[in-house]
Amino acid sequence: QQAIITTDEMNSLREHGVVCDTLGAFFDADGQIVRHPLGDLSLSVGAENLRGRNVVLLSAGLEKTTATAALLRSGLVRGLIIDGDSAARLESLL
Repeated sequence: QQAIITTDEMNSLREHGVVCDTLGAFFDADGQIVRHPLGDLSLSVGAENLRGRNVVLLSAGLEKTTATAALLRSGLVRGLIIDGDSAARLESLL
């Protein structure tokens, strides 16, 4: 099975401070969009098109709390569906 993103690309994203992605946009821990060449390869409506809409984020698993916090900080998300353990950890991150 071939990876969508190579190890070198993943390392580059991390070096740029990326903690998560959605719709081809990469975000840092503060919820700011990180411009990266990989983002130009995405065929999507773009994360900025979510601004001002009623977007609900569905997130589960403790390993996703950093990414969830970043997306909440981005201002693109207005609602959240999350499991209890992750919600408890998320509270300490926000």
